Amino acid sequence: MLRKRIVIHAGSHKTGSSAIQRYLFERQHEIEGLAYLCRAERPNSSLWMLQAFKQDVAELPAFRHRQLTADEVEVKRRRAQAQLTKLASAVTAPLTILSAESIGTFNSEELQSLRDVLAPHFDDISLHQYFRPLKARMESAFQEKLKHTAASLMQTYRLAYCRTIELQDAVFGAEQVISYKYDEALFPQGDVVLDFLAQLGVTAPQAQPARPVNVSLSLHAIQLLYVYRRYYTTPCAQDKAVVRRLKALPGPPLRFHSELYRQLVVIRPGEVERFEQRAGFSVEQDVTADDELGIRDPQDLLTIPAVSLAWLQQQVGGAPVAATDYRAIADAVAALAGMEGQA
Repeated sequence: MLRKRIVIHAGSHKTGSSAIQRYLFERQHEIEGLAYLCRAERPNSSLWMLQAFKQDVAELPAFRHRQLTADEVEVKRRRAQAQLTKLASAVTAPLTILSAESIGTFNSEELQSLRDVLAPHFDDISLHQYFRPLKARMESAFQEKLKHTAASLMQTYRLAYCRTIELQDAVFGAEQVISYKYDEALFPQGDVVLDFLAQLGVTAPQAQPARPVNVSLSLHAIQLLYVYRRYYTTPCAQDKAVVRRLKALPGPPLRFHSELYRQLVVIRPGEVERFEQRAGFSVEQDVTADDELGIRDPQDLLTIPAVSLAWLQQQVGGAPVAATDYRAIADAVAALAGMEGQA
């Protein structure tokens, strides 16, 4: 009888998960013996997995606005699990992949529930995830949040990598929980998609994966977006157009100064060493390497350079905007949405 295995790709966040998901969603039929487990038109299964297993789903940001009752939460959970069961039972491929970064946030009971649903349909269940150095993750996470809503630069970040793996080990077994270092220098052609496929023993089709799904903004673009978020605090339809236009603004990358990093990071004694021993690689980095361009505080984000103001005026026209007239800058950034598609 054909043995079937499922690989749970659990992120972690800011490690190229969107690129992996999009590639698998679009090209799974080109890879013999592979099935990608997802709902129609949704490459990322994070929301689906939250609905199916997360105990506090009604309190999570993605669902809080719905004000779900306990009965409504239970209905959604049953439907989501039933859908997962139906799709899993229909799989005939030797290898199935389920990708959802939200699984990396599951507690022991939630992980066990996930395993219980999958176990009747697969002979082998393993969990795979990438981890990146914490400072780089902090920088990427701040930028990504700012793309979607107002974000505080001074949010603290806790290194929970050890706890994450320990919970997963307890449910799946340490030999079934595999971690990789997120480092483009280690990947084939610098591509995390190719690396992920190679780690699973999958040969990618000749054509290379599409460009990354999430493109980083320059520091200059992030500064303009940060000002925009001060006045346009409620997420709206124009936000995506604003971000797309800001991608065209060149400049240095966003980097945190080492002083800011040390102010925000929360690491318990021995945590880094424990993670290294379990994962087999380090997530430490030279946090002072970018201090010459690193931002130190929110005021650095509000110090808009002349080149950014000149670019903004060129895009939207009108009178020059003063570097400290933040309301005018925010309005000009908002006007970028209406200019999308114009030469």
